[in-house]
Amino acid sequence: HDCLGKLREGLMSSRRKDQFSVEGEPVGGLYETSLFLAILFDSPRQTTTILSHLVPDLYSTISTPLCHLTTLISLIHHLVAAYPSQSTFRQHLVSLPYSLLPSDSGSRLWIISLASCLRSLNYSKFEELTRPSSFLSFLGVIHEPDRKMSPETVPTSTSELTPSSSLSLAKRAFHALIDSLRIKAREKTWDVIRSAYRELACHPESGASRDWLERSLSLPSIVPACRGICVDEWLERKSQEGQVRKKDGASEGTWIVCKVR
Repeated sequence: HDCLGKLREGLMSSRRKDQFSVEGEPVGGLYETSLFLAILFDSPRQTTTILSHLVPDLYSTISTPLCHLTTLISLIHHLVAAYPSQSTFRQHLVSLPYSLLPSDSGSRLWIISLASCLRSLNYSKFEELTRPSSFLSFLGVIHEPDRKMSPETVPTSTSELTPSSSLSLAKRAFHALIDSLRIKAREKTWDVIRSAYRELACHPESGASRDWLERSLSLPSIVPACRGICVDEWLERKSQEGQVRKKDGASEGTWIVCKVR
């Protein structure tokens, strides 16, 4: 990661803009790989720095198989990094050319809907949009052949376009950002729930209530192989923080909500 950073800094200082600076053979994308690693190592400042050179600057002259997915990742990063503010997200969105995020594309409609849910505190819809089933279609790599290419030179499969390791890294970065956004939104949702309810019935038999709270707080992890937070664990944690307490004399799983002051 450090070696990639030093090489990237050299390219930045030389203002080099060519296929190597973006794709960086053989490492599968110097800027792109550095970006994905910065996200996975939870380095938002470094992520922002890389994005300022990559999207839309370098992508305006060089296209890569991962440019569309990386553009979507850049927008999610701005939602996470500045949450709850969306000013940098909106500025970045309007700076993107049509070629990177077509106005009629499913990915653009998805990210705009996601941002809208956060602004309007529609966390039920937010949870739905951040389920893997809602965004898995964006994690494939769509190749748009250069007009100068002949049919014989156009790759016919994703494996010909992008090394599997690079695509895998991009997907992991995407999942990590979505998970971070769910964590940030979770605390805001919890504040809303605390303001609206005096008591929460989450005993084992209250399946509907438990499911509602789990969905509202986006407790399940969307990162592959990572466990989420169960309802009981969340409430116990908030009990230690003085935000809820078990109701005296009530059945197990009934909690009194300590109001926000």
